[in-house]
Amino acid sequence: MKTGAILIVAAFLMVGCVTPPQTSRELREGVMAGRMMTKMDHKDVNRPVSEVFQDVKKNADQCFNVRVTGSTPGTYGPQTQSSTYRSRSRMTGKTKGEMVMQMEARASGKMPEGGYFVLLADMEETSANKTRVTVYGSSVGYGDVFQAIFEWAHGKDRACPSWMR
Repeated sequence: MKTGAILIVAAFLMVGCVTPPQTSRELREGVMAGRMMTKMDHKDVNRPVSEVFQDVKKNADQCFNVRVTGSTPGTYGPQTQSSTYRSRSRMTGKTKGEMVMQMEARASGKMPEGGYFVLLADMEETSANKTRVTVYGSSVGYGDVFQAIFEWAHGKDRACPSWMR
């Protein structure tokens, strides 16, 4: 993983003295309220929510359950830092599902079980064979992750986002 991605995530978590989201709901609401350094994007997919959910879950399980190590310059030489990412997906109703990505890293503040909530994808049926996919997360460093989720939702066979490898 590139050092920049670790720094971006660290900056995202430490902006001001804001407590990082402790739940997927807090992440969703924070992004919708315009929290600094966040964004939301959505796409409509002409597929049933069950198929969209299964494809996003399968790929997120494969790509987003990783340990990432990088280094940054320090006073006495490079400082090595590691972050563990975890993906969890679940159906939240008959026509709704969510995929969350959490990051466990050394930082100040209370960390929820599994790590800080850094990305969320909601999948919701809008009509028969049509699903709206909405992704919430950082506005910096996650562009390829957003794109991957949308491609998986469309059923495309796509490699893991490059920053995760």
